[in-house]
Amino acid sequence: MRPQTDFATRIDRINKDAIQADKQRKRKGRGFGQFLVVPLMMGSFVCGGIIFAWDMMDRPTDNPFAVTSELTAMLLSE
Repeated sequence: MRPQTDFATRIDRINKDAIQADKQRKRKGRGFGQFLVVPLMMGSFVCGGIIFAWDMMDRPTDNPFAVTSELTAMLLSE
């Protein structure tokens, strides 16, 4: 009976290790930062860059969004 119990113990250990490895391999869900913080930060930097560029051009239009609209139209027309 001793070899059978040793074999069963080894199989149990292998199965437990496989389950743990599978849990570690699975990708965790997206966190709070990926859903909310990162897009908000990216949007803030883009808006800040647009306003900075608009200000450096001596404010050619009434607001920075008009500049972005004109620039986008120029890029799409080419």
